[in-house]
Amino acid sequence: MSVPEGVPPRPSEAVLSGADTAVVAARALPEGAAEQGARVPGAARAAYTNGLHTVGAGCAVIAVACAALAVTTLRKASA
Repeated sequence: MSVPEGVPPRPSEAVLSGADTAVVAARALPEGAAEQGARVPGAARAAYTNGLHTVGAGCAVIAVACAALAVTTLRKASA
């Protein structure tokens, strides 16, 4: 996940640790960083969604591989 430009280092670390801490860090930014802080929760949500899609795709590949293995094994067992 990339942190929006202008976010101070300490909140940047919080943003990279998780979506929940990103929202808390965005709320704790000083008054002058409100514009950057407004972009932090969106970036955290995008990173979470991207990770969720990646895990979902990986699970789908594993499920298809398991199904193919099961079909192959059952065909050999019934012959």
